[in-house]
Amino acid sequence: MSYFVMPHLIEGLVSGAIALSEKEAAMIGTIELLVLAGTILALSQRIGVLGRRKLAIIGIVLATVSFFASMLFASVIPIVVCRVAAGIGAGCAMAAANGLAASYDEPEQVYAWSFIVLMPISAVMIAVMPHFVELWGHSGAYGYQAAFAIIYLTVVVLFFPKDAPATEASVAKRWIPRPYDIVIISAIFLFLVCDAGIWSFTERVGMSIGVDMRTIGLVLGFAVIMVPIGSGLASAVGVRFGRYVPLVVGLTLMASTVYLLTNTGTKPIYMGAQVFYNFIYAFTIPFIYGTAAAMDSKGRVVVAAMGVGLVGGAIAPTLSATLVEATGNYGVLGLVYGSVFLVVLGLSAAVIHLVKLDSH
Repeated sequence: MSYFVMPHLIEGLVSGAIALSEKEAAMIGTIELLVLAGTILALSQRIGVLGRRKLAIIGIVLATVSFFASMLFASVIPIVVCRVAAGIGAGCAMAAANGLAASYDEPEQVYAWSFIVLMPISAVMIAVMPHFVELWGHSGAYGYQAAFAIIYLTVVVLFFPKDAPATEASVAKRWIPRPYDIVIISAIFLFLVCDAGIWSFTERVGMSIGVDMRTIGLVLGFAVIMVPIGSGLASAVGVRFGRYVPLVVGLTLMASTVYLLTNTGTKPIYMGAQVFYNFIYAFTIPFIYGTAAAMDSKGRVVVAAMGVGLVGGAIAPTLSATLVEATGNYGVLGLVYGSVFLVVLGLSAAVIHLVKLDSH
């Protein structure tokens, strides 16, 4: 959840009573996401033999408690400690979930439907959170996040599948990534750097051209509603045209849209670009993850890619803050991240060609 609501978490730390700078607030988000990514990577080698249900429940309980604890403090160090614990908990839950998802036969469909089901809930969360930020600053943001975590905890307890007996003896053998595994892992790393880099500062971009916080909350909430539509299109398209064509369309449009989003001074264009970006992001990401999942039936490539990719997502808020601080404008974000999306396209296309993923 912290990834999706990062713009509001940063805003709460900047505009609330604690009054951190953009860079300091972004650093707290970076620390949490780095811990989350490190936890996933630490668990990736053993994900095939761990009890996934138990791991998921333990992780989400720890995350929920840590979200609640975060709202009780008004100084940096205790908040960082709480967010580290939250990152560990969320990392355990995500490792369990991705390990389960990787065991299915059609990974593109699994990832597409995960966005279709969950994004409407996230849309409500994102649209309403600014009201809590305005009233109570970072405490309002963290408390609201904790309330949603209780809902997710209930869902995990009721519906996460029971663990099958651990029979994957081959997991004991250490996995060594092949060169093209590293290429797709690098592509996902860069993809999440770009996406998180834009997403974490989209609220600040909007406010810089005069869009008020509540309007931005509604725009972001509506934009997230577009995610199931984009993922639904990805599910309908599937791999009937291969993976290369959808990635060319998706990543090219993402590069163009992030440039427009951060380099316009017109409110309607900003809002429209934000909505369209979420749509095309949701269309593209199942093919990115699906390409990684298709390379290894045990799911080790995609789970490792998720962990490494979240490192990219973790450093992105601080990277964005540094770029804005160095240049004094938000337009540099679109220029840099738009260019990197095109690099992701080149890396993905190379893997699809080398591994012949579109040959069938």
